[in-house]
Amino acid sequence: MQQFRIDFAMNRGHEMMIDKESGMDRSELDELELQVLSAQQVPYLLPMDWYEVDGKVTFRYSLSGTKMLVHRLQQEPLSMEQYYGLLLTVTDAILECKDYMLRPEGCLLNEQLLFMGERLTDIRIAYMPLKHPGANALSSAESLLALAVRWTTYIETIDGAGLKRIVQLLNQSRSPLSDLRDTLLELIAGGLPPAVDVDVDETYGRTANKEEGQSESVYHPPIEQPKKMSAEETLRHRNAELELDEDEPEFGNEGTRRRTWAAIAAAVIAAACAWRFLYAASPSKENLLICSAVTLVIAAGLLLYMRKSASLLMERREMAAHDDTLEPYSEPLPAAQKKWRAAYGRDEAIIPHGTTTSMGSYSVSPPRAEQANSPAQTAVLEARETREAKSEEETALLSDKRRSIRLCRKWNGQEEEIALDGEVFKIGRSGDGVSYTENAEGISRLHLEIERIGAEHHAKDLGSRNGSLLNGKLMVPYKTYKLESGDRIQLAGDKGPLYELQTG
Repeated sequence: MQQFRIDFAMNRGHEMMIDKESGMDRSELDELELQVLSAQQVPYLLPMDWYEVDGKVTFRYSLSGTKMLVHRLQQEPLSMEQYYGLLLTVTDAILECKDYMLRPEGCLLNEQLLFMGERLTDIRIAYMPLKHPGANALSSAESLLALAVRWTTYIETIDGAGLKRIVQLLNQSRSPLSDLRDTLLELIAGGLPPAVDVDVDETYGRTANKEEGQSESVYHPPIEQPKKMSAEETLRHRNAELELDEDEPEFGNEGTRRRTWAAIAAAVIAAACAWRFLYAASPSKENLLICSAVTLVIAAGLLLYMRKSASLLMERREMAAHDDTLEPYSEPLPAAQKKWRAAYGRDEAIIPHGTTTSMGSYSVSPPRAEQANSPAQTAVLEARETREAKSEEETALLSDKRRSIRLCRKWNGQEEEIALDGEVFKIGRSGDGVSYTENAEGISRLHLEIERIGAEHHAKDLGSRNGSLLNGKLMVPYKTYKLESGDRIQLAGDKGPLYELQTG
């Protein structure tokens, strides 16, 4: 796998930039694919352009209106139907590339380089039009297999039989992706609840349960037999159910209609009372003007109420739609193997682990064998254990020094010291998955991440709705910033809580 540098910037909007450490020559690119990508927007792919400086090319991908898919995956566990739907969408994206004369191998199928729109299955993929991806590059099936295995860590309850069918298809190098697509459609359709098997007597409306063999003499209206759906119709039906916005506020459409009709009814009754008990009781020009004025005031008040209700509904929907700011998941290998063991009953899971850092590298590590089958493998495992033991000793020696690193939080005239424990420290308003719960206004569920890499600390805004400031400057979402002692991070604008990194 070739090593790419990944960075994020705010140029013509939020952008992700990809190039190579040694520079990417124009001669390395496929000119035909460049022309296709520049001529039209290919479905499922991130909008892309590039610029060339001194013969070196850098690609830019527009991220406006998208967010990292892994943040949504970390928000809550996936059902198996959602898991199948995600794999189906990525499979469709790969198959769509062939229709545009693009090679599936150009899709960067790493979970931290995948983005989504408003819906979970609205996937956006970064495409790299290289002539030769590299000798160690994974095929599209191998990359999809790595995603399929990695995404199992987000599933609430694993269907071992369905997962086994998917892995077997992806392990067969000659198996076309169209077979995988058909299998996923079948699995999604199989997840729907079965229809009730009944016999219907259209004349009397009697029903007989086939299992019990008993008829019911009570009259029922004729029952309409459920229509069998095709695999495509089943998928659309399932997506319509799964893609409901869980963050939809209680003040929804139905509630708005009830309140609006209640307000209209109250306004009509108030105006009618004014005309009935004032003008009808004593008809005069003066009472006519008074009743007319009262009616106009009531109508104006009703209009103002309806506008404020609509504005409040739109604001809450927008907040709910843009507040999925969750951190990429990084489950330890043993935990992921436990889930695999539960599905397959064995310990031979191989969990590919992708890495991506701002201006860092993008790669897929080679598989890890958990059991030694030869003397050579035994020696390798022993050497690995020795290195891990040495690393643990070095970590223990540095632990005292690391404990001295802390955050000083300042908010509303109060100060609080927070120890930076663990490799990753997360700040957000959600109590689940955060290291420190921040209850100030404007904070996203997972707002900021501070990661310790060796003796250094790095900060990253996780695409929060109201942003973060580092020493007074706006942080680019997903971009990694190295922190020094005394650096100050302010969340949700210049009036939000302030965090200062302190050492010693």
